[in-house]
Amino acid sequence: METNPAAASVSCEADRPRSGGIWPGMIFVLIGINVMITLSTLYLALADGSVAVEPDYYGKAVRWDDTVRQREANARLGWAVSLDPAGHGPGGFAVRVQDQGGSPITDAVVAVELFHQAASRRRFGVTLEPRGDGVYAGLMPTDREGFWEFRVTVTARGQRFTAQFNPFIVGQRRGNAG
Repeated sequence: METNPAAASVSCEADRPRSGGIWPGMIFVLIGINVMITLSTLYLALADGSVAVEPDYYGKAVRWDDTVRQREANARLGWAVSLDPAGHGPGGFAVRVQDQGGSPITDAVVAVELFHQAASRRRFGVTLEPRGDGVYAGLMPTDREGFWEFRVTVTARGQRFTAQFNPFIVGQRRGNAG
């Protein structure tokens, strides 16, 4: 009995299982998983309010000489600026401004930039209201407990004075930005 070699060849290939078709699909599945992990990581990194960069950090670095001159002006003026983070009612805080002789400065414009250090992307600007005797008061824009940064700018008598404070705010504080 004679067999046809071409027929035997066809039947052998038909009997073998096709296993090569799954691997190209697995590559696309693995690439898809990688893309999803990358997109999830980007979302979590950008959506988190606690991760922030100092606004205009490059410009501030370029103007570093201005910062040094302001510090020298602060030292020359000798003004004293103090912060009472719990002063003036629920959610209130106060800044006291005194000249070199200890006399209150009552004709100042006091502006404060403040932010929670764990969420420094959310910054608030508050212009404080005079309360007399060199005391200026404002309201915290949130009740979040923790370390806050207060950047105070006092403008009075044709001069500018700056100060920075980093108090730990405790307790339930309520207020709105003024």
